[in-house]
Amino acid sequence: MSDWAPNEEGDKVLYVFSCGNIGADEHAIRLDGIELDLWEWVSFEQLADYVIPRLVRRITRAYEAHQNGMTLYLEHGEVVLGA
Repeated sequence: MSDWAPNEEGDKVLYVFSCGNIGADEHAIRLDGIELDLWEWVSFEQLADYVIPRLVRRITRAYEAHQNGMTLYLEHGEVVLGA
């Protein structure tokens, strides 16, 4: 999925890739302790408590695309074209 995000600093194209299932095994995720010191699973209902609105839209659309086996093109997190 790609998301075009025009910005006064310069337009950006952001991508979300599927990297397979991580699973529930908490040992599958290893943090380096420098850049990241905590992780947790968060439900879609809780996303807005953790990330800004445009990321909520982007993550939600990526999940929907994955569930439906689709590729999506977004602008500011809103669907423009589905393939």
